[in-house]
Amino acid sequence: TAFNLPGAPPLARIYQPTWSPDGVWIAFVVQYYGSTSPDPYSGLWKIRAADGTGLQQLANVKHFSSVSDPFD
Repeated sequence: TAFNLPGAPPLARIYQPTWSPDGVWIAFVVQYYGSTSPDPYSGLWKIRAADGTGLQQLANVKHFSSVSDPFD
């Protein structure tokens, strides 16, 4: 299921999708690369695994130093 993250800049990567213990949710980290700041920031989100509904942001963290990309 494709989804949009409200308020997210166009450059974002999703990392570490993890199932909830009851299998209802998938939690994941989104790292944003915004055009207003050279430093990335991350958000912790969850979404219902069965149908992709219930998208909710749980936390937002600003990075004070650059975070390396694990795929580089």
